[in-house]
Amino acid sequence: MFDLILLDINMPSIDGVTILEQLQHHPELQKIPVIMLTGEAKESLVMQCFELGAKDYINKTARELILKARIENVLAVQNATLAMDYQTKRRNRELEVACDRLKQLNHSFMKNFPQTPLKSNSKKNETKEDR
Repeated sequence: MFDLILLDINMPSIDGVTILEQLQHHPELQKIPVIMLTGEAKESLVMQCFELGAKDYINKTARELILKARIENVLAVQNATLAMDYQTKRRNRELEVACDRLKQLNHSFMKNFPQTPLKSNSKKNETKEDR
């Protein structure tokens, strides 16, 4: 599995926007962050890429240092997201175990200490001496 896809918008046989759109239909591939690379600067094209799931957009004239920094930023966000997802799943499993244990304890308690019916009418609870 890839950590990142660097995708050029202008390619000979198919454009990068079409590929980006196709990536969103594959459950495993849609998880990979995509950075679009192009020489075009049309705002509508940039917005379309972001709407289709691109994580960043880099102009082809960008210097190597900028390209490297943007890639590192996208990968850092991706790694943090994956770590949070893992931690959330782990915590959810812990909560499920705790919930199951509480259900077992409650069942055991109810079995050993059956409830007595509550009397709702206070006159029924009065003794002859109270009257």
